[in-house]
Amino acid sequence: VPSRAESFPYIVLEAGAAGKPLVATDVGGIPEIAAGTGHALIPPQDASALAQALRQKLRDPDAALAEAAELRVAIARKFTIASMNNAILQLYLNVLGHKV
Repeated sequence: VPSRAESFPYIVLEAGAAGKPLVATDVGGIPEIAAGTGHALIPPQDASALAQALRQKLRDPDAALAEAAELRVAIARKFTIASMNNAILQLYLNVLGHKV
């Protein structure tokens, strides 16, 4: 996901949940998704860093799959339908001034 800008890309959640290795830029909601996993995100618009990250995944597929498994666990823990719904509901309630 070599994006220059993102909001919260579901493709990263979907690929991570499927256990696919991730090469992505450090923009938008991607750092939130990868937080706590040790995934190194690349700077946006840095073609050399993108190429290097891709070469590393190809050079060491076992490490890439291990990182993908770690990301899969983190996504399963942090981004369930229930937790995402609760976070959105809490945001709306806070904006409206309701205490929960």
